[in-house]
Amino acid sequence: LGALEGLEPRALDDRAAAALLQQVQHPTFEVRRDALRLLGSLDTRRLDVGALLPLLRDENWEARWLALELLSRFGLQALAPHLDAFLLLLADDRLEGEAGFLPHSRAGRAETRKDRERRLVRDAAIRVIESCTATGS
Repeated sequence: LGALEGLEPRALDDRAAAALLQQVQHPTFEVRRDALRLLGSLDTRRLDVGALLPLLRDENWEARWLALELLSRFGLQALAPHLDAFLLLLADDRLEGEAGFLPHSRAGRAETRKDRERRLVRDAAIRVIESCTATGS
């Protein structure tokens, strides 16, 4: 992956996109993270939404967040068929804190690192859902 980092996005052809999409399934989080970051520099027309959907269930919050940030750049036509996957993510217990769905709004308590992670993933999922349901998209 390191060899691809210095290249201009135009130099990353379909073969590179396919190789990076394979790497998002790598067992090591750092490899998945780096692949997602590099995919973020590509034109989304080169990417397959379906290849990114398994990351919505990744054990690592940052992988879920990076995948959602990338998916939020896709258009309505690409995302709408997968709306149920984004809604399921919002129902995921990992996004709920001790006090329920809005962990960052607990009165009298500072937001913890875990609360922030949950909020970032939840907010990214909401942005993707909004892009699917926005009128005129």
